[in-house]
Amino acid sequence: MRLRAAPVFVIPLVLLLAALSIWVADLLRLPELGGRPPSPQNPEYVLENFTSVVFKADGSRDYLLRARQLRHFTDDNITKVEAPRLTLFRGEPPPWESEAERGVVYEPEGRIDLLGRVEMYRPGHPDRPPLRITTRDLTVYTELDYAETAAAVHVVRSQDTIDAIGMRAWLAENRVELLENVLGRYTRE
Repeated sequence: MRLRAAPVFVIPLVLLLAALSIWVADLLRLPELGGRPPSPQNPEYVLENFTSVVFKADGSRDYLLRARQLRHFTDDNITKVEAPRLTLFRGEPPPWESEAERGVVYEPEGRIDLLGRVEMYRPGHPDRPPLRITTRDLTVYTELDYAETAAAVHVVRSQDTIDAIGMRAWLAENRVELLENVLGRYTRE
C-alpha cells in the first residue's frame, strides 16, 4: 500500500477550523448579550437624552431628572449623569430648577450630587421675586427636601446679590441659610 501526501490546502484549512472553533468557544463564554460584564469602569446600561419622573407615595410628582447621558453601575448601585437638569416640586409652585455639569444619583439614599458648576433657580411668584443661586458641588436629599454645599455661593434676588461660603437650603420651605463670610449688596427702590 502506498501513502499519498495530503493536498497543500488541507493543512491551512485544518488550522483555520481550529482557530475558528477557539473563537466560537470564547464567544459562548461571554454574557448573554455578548458584551462585557458590568464593572466599576463598565456600566450595566447607558441611556442617551433621557427624562425620568419620580413620584411620591401619594402619586404627586417628587422630581424630574433629565440629562444628556445616564450610566448605571450595579456594583455600587449608582447612576452617573452628564449635564443633568433637576426639577424639584417642593412646597408651593413654582418648582426649583437646577442644572449642573454632571451628577451622581445614589438611588437607595434619595441623594443626588450635582457636580461642577451648579445653577439653582426658583422662578418668581406673585409674593416673591425670582431667586438664582450659583455654586459648585451641591448635594440634594430629595426625600428630606434639603440641599447643601460647602463651596462658594452667589445668590441673586431681583437687584440684590449675596456672596457666601457654604449653604444649607430647606427647599419645601423656600428657606436658605448662608454659612460663612456672607457679603450682601442691596439696592434701594
